[in-house]
Amino acid sequence: MSTIDIKVQALRALGYEGSLSTMTLAWLQSDPAVSAVTLRSAWSQWLSARGHSEGVFDERWYFFLGGAGYAGTLKERERQFWAALVKQVDAA
Repeated sequence: MSTIDIKVQALRALGYEGSLSTMTLAWLQSDPAVSAVTLRSAWSQWLSARGHSEGVFDERWYFFLGGAGYAGTLKERERQFWAALVKQVDAA
């Protein structure tokens, strides 16, 4: 299963519907720190709220994921993040 498939699975398990972009934006906007209406701005606000406000998106996402305990390349860390979210939802 690809990282995108795992991300879709996680977002649908959380109750989001629509395209991947629509679900991702809705998930980001579920955080009170996010008021943006575009995906790029929403990711920026979400990462800033978690202490990662400097650098380009890939760097910020990479270091957030590393700080959350995920290892490897950016793609590997991202896959681990979404897979962990699926597990959390399944366990609830």
